[in-house]
Amino acid sequence: MSWLLLRHANRSFLDAQNRQSQTEQVATWQKLLVVQSQALITEIGSTSAHMPGGILTNSECSTRAALEMLIFEGAWSNFRRTRAPRRCRRPSPETQQAGGASGRLQDHGARSPLRLHGDVGGHVVAFLVGAVATVTAQIGHDLGMSQGEITWIAASTSLTAGAFQLALGQLADLLGRRLMFISGLASFSLFAVVAGFAQNPFWMDILCGFLGISTAMMVPPAIGILGASYARPSKRKNIAFSAFSSGNPVGFALGSILGGVAAKVFNWRAIFFMIAIIWGVLAVVAFWVVPSVEAFDDEAGSSGVDGPAKAAPSTGAQLRDFFRKFDTLGAALTLFGTGFFTAAITLAPHDGWAAPQVLSLLIVGFVMICVFLYWETYWPHPLMPPKIWKDRNFSLLIASLVLGIMAFNSSSFWLSLFLQQVQSLDSLEVGVRLLPQTIAGLTWNIVAGVLLHRVNNTILHGIGAVAYLVANLLLSFMRPDSSYWAFIFPSLIIQVIGADFQFNVVNMYVMQSLPSHQQALAGGIFNTMVRLCSTLALGISTAVYGGVEQTEAGRQDPMLGYTRALQVSVALAAGGILFVPFIRVGTQGNDRFEDDGEEQVVSEKK
Repeated sequence: MSWLLLRHANRSFLDAQNRQSQTEQVATWQKLLVVQSQALITEIGSTSAHMPGGILTNSECSTRAALEMLIFEGAWSNFRRTRAPRRCRRPSPETQQAGGASGRLQDHGARSPLRLHGDVGGHVVAFLVGAVATVTAQIGHDLGMSQGEITWIAASTSLTAGAFQLALGQLADLLGRRLMFISGLASFSLFAVVAGFAQNPFWMDILCGFLGISTAMMVPPAIGILGASYARPSKRKNIAFSAFSSGNPVGFALGSILGGVAAKVFNWRAIFFMIAIIWGVLAVVAFWVVPSVEAFDDEAGSSGVDGPAKAAPSTGAQLRDFFRKFDTLGAALTLFGTGFFTAAITLAPHDGWAAPQVLSLLIVGFVMICVFLYWETYWPHPLMPPKIWKDRNFSLLIASLVLGIMAFNSSSFWLSLFLQQVQSLDSLEVGVRLLPQTIAGLTWNIVAGVLLHRVNNTILHGIGAVAYLVANLLLSFMRPDSSYWAFIFPSLIIQVIGADFQFNVVNMYVMQSLPSHQQALAGGIFNTMVRLCSTLALGISTAVYGGVEQTEAGRQDPMLGYTRALQVSVALAAGGILFVPFIRVGTQGNDRFEDDGEEQVVSEKK
């Protein structure tokens, strides 16, 4: 009888707790809960007194244990009613240990919309590059841009995205990933509108740089939220991150097609207005779609299971903590060091390597990069924690991936320019010819997600490195009248094998190198290396192209500059293969948790 009264009191207490305005009723039911609990313990104690040894030998400890059990049960029931209206399962102990956010996000059914917004919002660079790639020649002609200035349309976006991702990844971990993600969507929409009104090369390149900053606000939080929702390696995490990686080919192709249509119907400025509309809508929808991981983490810490509730720090305290920890000097050294160095190698073909401005930018940029590397070992809260580079596999994977991505991004830029300037195709025709890359990218992403926990990941990474080399070799043999089906089509299909396989392998490995509360920063580290080195690759290939144009052979054969620029990608892809024999990574994501009715399966296969 006392047990039934206690359960009734517990349910009534929870109902009253949900109505926060009725504080007196809450206090009344709390007292009743304690009284009935004591009555229950007394009843059990009197019964157990007749049993050998007694069931309960310490009344105080027994009362506390019973209350803790019921309060935990009540708190969980209250959590399910107030936070999860749909049918849910309690997170398994393994999931709770891995991180409270994981189980809660899964119980909320937030995975599918989160993947969708992560794909669309987190890969805006791919969409922007795809859209602009179809009209680079048209933009350059209308604004009177040199080849170097045309290159900086893409390079400035990659530069600022890479330079700010570490800083904004740290800010996202401190102030909230959801807020940072939505702010990035909104600011990207705003800067796209302004870029559509650019009237000269200077402002076009500058505004593309601001678009890169907005991109840096989106990618680390997107990866961080995914990492927190899938805290431990599992097959489900493989699928989630392969879906996230699919945003690269999908974004590039959608950008190419939609950008080509907009430019064909209107002009190249319509592309930026279209982007502004799309990301403006996404920013509004994100308020209802993107969950707040930090809120779930706070609930896990204040549920009463592990201890008393902790008051959440105020916004002012969070800001003070951020400015105390933020690596301002490191962020500045990264931005200006990479920017100066890339600008120097871009200007060199036109101004000459011995020109004072080229030498000064080259030297100052190199020195600033070196100072940044030293500073990261000194500052207590570095943007790029040096300890993760002590992991041999991590360093080798990043080195191999970066060289492959440098080859991929550089050859993609020169291929689109070749189609426009050499083969004289319009923006829509260029987009259609690049479309097979999207279909292949989606297919290879599915294959990668299936194979990550089945096939040795070193083999998958090596296949990707070889694919980069084969694809870029095909492009380097092209001539102005070469068949699309003999060279460009197979290279598009093969090239994305490298991107999809290596992105998935390295992404999964990176997300296991830092704790869950720093996973947005881990995403920033991974993407920073990719973006900064992509800028460097475009600078090197532009320098080679410009140097060839200044020669007699280059003036007689306009295709020679494109061939040499594409051969730079061949050299970069070959360099990525050199690291593969030293990588030792087995299968990843062998765990499958109890959610959705599946039994837990853990594989240690390597």
